[in-house]
Amino acid sequence: MTETSDTFSMTPPMSPPLTFDLEELPHHQPNNSAEDFMEVQSDVLFDRFPDLCFTCAGEVRIGKSNLHSKSYLRYGGLKRLLCEEKTIHPWCNNSTIDLFGYQFITQLALSEDMEQLFMFAKMCINNIHNSSIESGFLSNQASKVTQLNENRKSLRTFFQYIVFYIKQYMNNEEKKNSSILNSIIDNLHGILLYIGKISDLSSSIVVNIAQITQQSNSVLSHQYHNYLEVYWSIVEIIYTIGTVNSDYRYNTHVTVIDENQQNDTIFIYEVIDVILTDLIHIAVYRNNKGKKFFIIVTYCFIIKSDNSTPFNCTCCMELWIMLTHTVQKLHTQYNKESFMVRLHRILQTLNTSTDISDDIDIDSTIFYNNFEKPKNYLQFSLWLIVNIARLYTVDIHGNHRQIEKSENSYFMLETIVKKTLAKNDLSEYELRSQLKLCLTICQLWQPNTSLIVILWDYYFRRLNSNFQLQPSGIQGLTTLSTTPLALLDKCRKFDGGHLERIDQETSFGLFLKILSFNLSRFVETGSYQEWRQMKGRFYSKFHQRRLQELSETGLENFTSLFITLSITVELEDVAGKLVDFYNMLEFKLLSINKRCVILRGCLALIHIYVERNMDTCFIVDKIVKYFDILCREMEEVGDPQKHHSIWKLFSLYIDSFLDILESNSTLSCSQYKLLGNGLGNVWNNLGQNELRHCLGVFTNVLAKLRSIMENHEANPHLHQTSTSQHGELAHALWQLVFPFIKEHSCTQTPPSNLADLASSFTMLSHHIPPSLVPADKYVNHFKYFGLSENVHVSVSCRYLSLVFNEAGAKDSILNTCQQSTLIQAWFRCIILLPSTTLELHNITRVMLELSEVKKVLNDVGQSSIPQIENAPKIFIKSLGRLYQNAQNLKEKMILRDQVMCYFSLIPQHVSPVLKIMGPGDILHNIFITVGYIVKHCAPLLFLQSNPNCPLPAIISAMVTPHFILNTNKPVNSAFLAVLKDTLYMFIQGLSKLDFRRAPYVERRLKDIVGIYLEKFSIKSSSTFNESTSIHPLISCLSESFIKSPTQQNINFRHFIFEIVHEKYLRLKNLTLPSSANLGLLYVTEVFQRTSSGEVIARDHKVLMMTILEYILFSTTPAMKQHASKIMQFILEACYKNSSIVPCKELEVIIRRFIELYYKMYFDGVFSILETIAVLYQDIIVNLVPYCSELVINLEIKRGAGLDSKIRKTYYSLLHLVGEVGLLEIQRLQQTTSTNT
Repeated sequence: MTETSDTFSMTPPMSPPLTFDLEELPHHQPNNSAEDFMEVQSDVLFDRFPDLCFTCAGEVRIGKSNLHSKSYLRYGGLKRLLCEEKTIHPWCNNSTIDLFGYQFITQLALSEDMEQLFMFAKMCINNIHNSSIESGFLSNQASKVTQLNENRKSLRTFFQYIVFYIKQYMNNEEKKNSSILNSIIDNLHGILLYIGKISDLSSSIVVNIAQITQQSNSVLSHQYHNYLEVYWSIVEIIYTIGTVNSDYRYNTHVTVIDENQQNDTIFIYEVIDVILTDLIHIAVYRNNKGKKFFIIVTYCFIIKSDNSTPFNCTCCMELWIMLTHTVQKLHTQYNKESFMVRLHRILQTLNTSTDISDDIDIDSTIFYNNFEKPKNYLQFSLWLIVNIARLYTVDIHGNHRQIEKSENSYFMLETIVKKTLAKNDLSEYELRSQLKLCLTICQLWQPNTSLIVILWDYYFRRLNSNFQLQPSGIQGLTTLSTTPLALLDKCRKFDGGHLERIDQETSFGLFLKILSFNLSRFVETGSYQEWRQMKGRFYSKFHQRRLQELSETGLENFTSLFITLSITVELEDVAGKLVDFYNMLEFKLLSINKRCVILRGCLALIHIYVERNMDTCFIVDKIVKYFDILCREMEEVGDPQKHHSIWKLFSLYIDSFLDILESNSTLSCSQYKLLGNGLGNVWNNLGQNELRHCLGVFTNVLAKLRSIMENHEANPHLHQTSTSQHGELAHALWQLVFPFIKEHSCTQTPPSNLADLASSFTMLSHHIPPSLVPADKYVNHFKYFGLSENVHVSVSCRYLSLVFNEAGAKDSILNTCQQSTLIQAWFRCIILLPSTTLELHNITRVMLELSEVKKVLNDVGQSSIPQIENAPKIFIKSLGRLYQNAQNLKEKMILRDQVMCYFSLIPQHVSPVLKIMGPGDILHNIFITVGYIVKHCAPLLFLQSNPNCPLPAIISAMVTPHFILNTNKPVNSAFLAVLKDTLYMFIQGLSKLDFRRAPYVERRLKDIVGIYLEKFSIKSSSTFNESTSIHPLISCLSESFIKSPTQQNINFRHFIFEIVHEKYLRLKNLTLPSSANLGLLYVTEVFQRTSSGEVIARDHKVLMMTILEYILFSTTPAMKQHASKIMQFILEACYKNSSIVPCKELEVIIRRFIELYYKMYFDGVFSILETIAVLYQDIIVNLVPYCSELVINLEIKRGAGLDSKIRKTYYSLLHLVGEVGLLEIQRLQQTTSTNT
């Protein structure tokens, strides 16, 4: 190489001088189409040796398959280079070769025409460069693109020919080849200087090259990718020279070399350093001017970090990959610096380099580093290292691989982290960003402890920090785990393999991820030495004073650290140390929040032990003391606010106790010891919601215990230790929980889920040995909770439903308990609970299976019940029908005794509700149900010779209570409202008794009529069709309103009329009572609702005389009209039903009426008779002789002779009875004339 040579010219000449005649070279006919060389040919040899080029796939996406299918790696270019495959190139069979459009002798082209060929190469580079300058961004001309493709292809073919020539025609033993190699290296050096650096391009082009490439056949894209192809071709040629002639050395340098390294530098490393420096410059551009890769906070919501890379396109990444593999290959061959070491050296140069001064001499053959620095060197370096480390997962074929051991450079990482942590203005944003990159590196490299030590020294001093972002918002709030399971789940996610929600993780959480990931990888390989060396650094940092200095957040971070360690490494060692540290703190003196953290930590440890099926005794013995302290405080505290705070801890403990039981299928880890003795003293100090929560928890506890015990019974081979621990847990529950359940079930406001717990205890008693359970076995429990009057009905109902649903329990109980007692409990629930209750329906279904119930229903022909909610009424009605159908007194007596047993306790059932007259829905249900029972079963509930029969007590409690007779106090409106709707059923029930012979029944009916007739309004006939409630004393006679009522119904109707007559209509001293209007209105309303005239006709015996008197003595036209209307009802009914009520019966009543009042009220009496004559003429016709005799006797008695006034009144009556009357008038007149 001479000084006059232009080999090292760095400026592409516009018209490079030629020292040979182009005309002498044979021309090659060019292809007609530029696209031909871009397609993969079908020729076999071309498939083996394709036209390798950088084919761009656009933007690099992390975690995606980025390389183009026609890339260097995918076509095996790197594999052939590094593996030194022995292949036969098609050029071996050809004597000539086409280069730059001309033909050369294959074997001699490089040795004889090297200068010319490299000049052609520079011309191609120059053409590509000039095309980009001329076209800018807007060019899309096909001719330009075709020319560019030809130039790139010519360059690639030339460089491949050099590789072929070196392999084919050169060897180590021919020293004459040394000059050829020197010339090749000199010219390659010149090419490298001639093409320049990618970083010389505009930064906008460098950053956006992936987008530019997407523009079809962009000129700028061809220029950029030509840089990459030339770079790699030079590396490939120099590497090939080293493989063919390993002793060859090239003494010229392309970079600035220290004097100490002059003789220790391999030229290919220098070239690679030049290329790497240029590629790093691209990364700096992307870092400074591209998208930010750190966390951005907008409106208090974290946006995920952008997955940008240092690679501005897939071809750039591909070049990085090939360089890493090449350097690693050289590192293996020559024992020189590895790729990461060289990268570190370049990055250090980047941080320390200064701008080149204009005053110093510059060697034109040397590359100098003079480019833009990153804005944040530490952040940039770490980001670059992470992305380069990822490249090690790509093999020489371009496929992703699992690497067991990759090159790492923790020294670089530690240096960066140390410098970052030493910054005074280090923000949580920056720290999170760096630790996420560190975590990624740890996943790619072998585990290491030095990084953990550096980070731990930083975080130990800052445990009280919350590591939240500023400005704080929703994401800025400190987030503490609310439960032990949440704490455990959080710590499990610190395993480096869990990368979900990593963008929301704090820097301390990222540190724990790094810690866990590295330690777990040591453990996986069976190496605990690293952990044993490190644990002293963790344990020694904490002493009592340091622990007392921890805030709630600090204690939470401290706990998270140790839980993470216990999950990752030696559980027993770490757990024991954590418990010892907790013991250094006085639990009583700690704040509620700190206590909560300690409880969560201990319980989380127990979870880990149970999951690993390890005994928890030593932890439980510690934490149960904390629980007993809480129980004592719950018992003693009087301040509601403090009570609530302690309750949070108490509920945390019992909820976690349940979680611990449910996480294990054997309960063989001493979990039963978690139930401290203080639990038994807490129950009475809990509020309703708190109690409900606790009951639910222990119901689930019993369900879990029972399930496990049933499994052990089915598998006797299971370990005896587990069985004994089950018994211990059951015994603890019976001692600490059951006594309260038994007591509280008798209160007036027990929680609904108390029955669930009671049923769970009952069913558990099947499986517990008698030595561990009180003497009362499950049947006794059933009798207490399900049948006892002392237990609240809501508890009993739900309890019965739950127990009956248990497999096997129903049959056992039905065979043990008396059916009458079960039916009694059933009706207690029916009476005191709404009929829509699901539990009640379940009980009803079971009751229908009882033999006694089945027999009653079958005897009356009731084989099926379509709707379960109607079953109680059907059963009650069937009892009444069965009594009516009884053939003899003995059957009736047996049935009466049976039914009295069913309903004997009704007064006791209803007494508490009647005492307070509420709640309204229950009160209404009581009156409806009991009323229905009385209506259909009154004869079964009453026995005159038995003073303890239930009916009198029912009537006294529900119909005629003592307060109803006290007129000084207003009656409860709720009582009157419900009784108005149901009283008729009670009366109808009494109607089935012997009301005329039973003094009690007669007295009660009279009381009922006397009290309630005036309590409720009686609707007049004008409102008869309105949908308004009917007076119960009218409704009770509804069975007499039908066409053909029974004689019993008619008799009862008469009895009620008699009572109404006695109390409201009877005249006193010929004076109408004050309640006359009410009595008349009642009678009228009954008559209007009666559809049978025959029934009304029969009412004449009770009412006719009184109604005649009312017409006679009424002082107001309205009352007289009212009474007349009633009389009209009766007379018309009698007239139409004369066969039922003979006319003579009416004659007797009317004759009696005339006899009593004609002397004093002659005109009034005969006026009434005139009305009767119009309505029922036959009566008056039959009474004409009697009336004529009375008139004559009256005249004789007065002694004044014929009384014209009397005669006129009487003749008026006679005129109304037709011919009989006229004849009687003639007779009376003739008799008078004769006497005169």
